Amino acid sequence: MSTIPLDEIVPFGTKVVCRDEAGETEWTFGDAIRQGGTGRVYEVFECRVPFRHGAIKLLRPDRDDAAAAFDREGERLKNRVAGAHGPKFFGRGTFRGRPFVIMEFARPIRRGLGIREALTFVDELADGLSALHANGFCHGDIKPHNLGLFDGRPGLLDFGSVRPIIPDATSGDVTRTPGYSAPELEDNGCAAPWVDVYGLAATLNEILSPKALDAFAPVLRAGMDLRAEARIQTPKAFASAMHGCHRAHRRFKAAARWATAALAAGVVGLGAIMSARTWQRRKELRARHAALIEERARLSGRR
Repeated sequence: MSTIPLDEIVPFGTKVVCRDEAGETEWTFGDAIRQGGTGRVYEVFECRVPFRHGAIKLLRPDRDDAAAAFDREGERLKNRVAGAHGPKFFGRGTFRGRPFVIMEFARPIRRGLGIREALTFVDELADGLSALHANGFCHGDIKPHNLGLFDGRPGLLDFGSVRPIIPDATSGDVTRTPGYSAPELEDNGCAAPWVDVYGLAATLNEILSPKALDAFAPVLRAGMDLRAEARIQTPKAFASAMHGCHRAHRRFKAAARWATAALAAGVVGLGAIMSARTWQRRKELRARHAALIEERARLSGRR
């Protein structure tokens, strides 16, 4: 991903007309968001009721060779291949000779997710990826920039890399993002659910807080195993493993708290015993001292 060249940014306030099943709607360009492999993304606002907030993805002027793939991505958005965990489709059209698609606007995901936030985050994404896989597709490019928040719920973005699930197929025409791509995707373009598990685990490894990373380290290692056959195989299994790891972490913390409390109680008890013994010893010494004084007085009287 790269930033859009300043001299090629569509000016703020520029109008564009798109078509959907209900007819034509007019939108206004907002801020430039980012530039991907085939498209440029801007924030857009609908000019009339219901004043929807969207994102427009334009085919890059230097990627005419990707027009067919861009059109396929628009179809996948329209067909909601990720179900409710993908952006809503608002329409498509052409702007200055370039095709575009308008979808629901997604806010960027937050970094530093805590333990409980991470569980909710993974559950939602596992549902979205499972829906995508159930429809016969593999996303293939899961990373922080390809995830977003729809009304506060995490979901999937950028379906340009989506391909049919064919685990044994090989292809050189795939999107690869170093650090997030599974080894088999790098090697032969494998399209399978466990490829998306690797991307999800690598993404969590980047966005979790230090405490959450420590709590979920075993699951993240299993999700990023370099051997495809040893890796967690499905997003649902990955989410289940996250919850299991959380339960184990809670049990460990509870045991640690009990051990700490027991140690503290032991220290307090030992202190109490030592104090009691010290008090008793002082009492005995005072008694002996008093007896010695009395004996000394008695002996002095005899003389």
